[in-house]
Amino acid sequence: MKNTSASYPFDNFPLYRNIFTFILIFLSLVSFQIFSQNSVDFDSVKTGKTYKFIMFDETEYIGKVLSVNSARIRIVSDKIIYNLSPDDIFSITKDNTPTVYSIFMNIRGGAVVLGESKYSYSNREKIFGGYNIGIDNVIPIDEKKGIRFDLLYCHIFRPENNAPGNYYQNYYDDVQMYSFSGNFVLGSFRSDNKFYYYANAGAGIHITSQGATTNTHYDVQNNLITEITEHDPNIGFFMSFGVLGGIKLTKKLGAFINFQANFYGQYHEIIIIGRESNFPFSAGVSYFF
Repeated sequence: MKNTSASYPFDNFPLYRNIFTFILIFLSLVSFQIFSQNSVDFDSVKTGKTYKFIMFDETEYIGKVLSVNSARIRIVSDKIIYNLSPDDIFSITKDNTPTVYSIFMNIRGGAVVLGESKYSYSNREKIFGGYNIGIDNVIPIDEKKGIRFDLLYCHIFRPENNAPGNYYQNYYDDVQMYSFSGNFVLGSFRSDNKFYYYANAGAGIHITSQGATTNTHYDVQNNLITEITEHDPNIGFFMSFGVLGGIKLTKKLGAFINFQANFYGQYHEIIIIGRESNFPFSAGVSYFF
């Protein structure tokens, strides 16, 4: 029989504290930004030409100039006329590409590092206990903030549990974990940057299927007995934290690496830290719209 008192990968390591400290530092760095007005040459703005105007409140207008004077710049964009005050304009450029992506999609896959397991879902003697596949959409709100919707599948391997002399054997189906979450993200979403990155924090629901347990043993007459136990899926609340960093390969495509920390509860549980956790590491590609 396997030794159930084995030291697991993260039992004596302050993992959660380090994860949250790293994410907080990341958020602090990417959220710090100081604005000062660029040297804007309003005399160079010509009637009939199309420009991109970025305001101090980060609002962006791309449109054709109808008129220019010292009090206002009048433009038309998508058949709507705007009157812009020169004092409110941070920068003007002839590059008509939107500064912020409208949306981008990530497809990823990789390994799952095992954390705590109150419910013994997984093989506790392995660090890499499974694999993950995910897809998410990020919708930027501005250059630094956005929302993210994520679908994630984690496949966790289960061990066999055999007694000495093969008196009995337990076979476990692998665990399937499906989750959906909504996240707040903070990072860099400028379309003119070579690199893109963000930290995310969110919550959602998960469905965890343990599959079946097959137990074989011998009775007192030495007859082989096989028992199969089916397990109902567990549905509950979960929280997710993570970071992603990538590089643009083309105007539309990028490649990235991603780390997530997921904490799962069962049914009515609200306090779920320290129950069931895993840490997917993955790499993937992004497509920018």
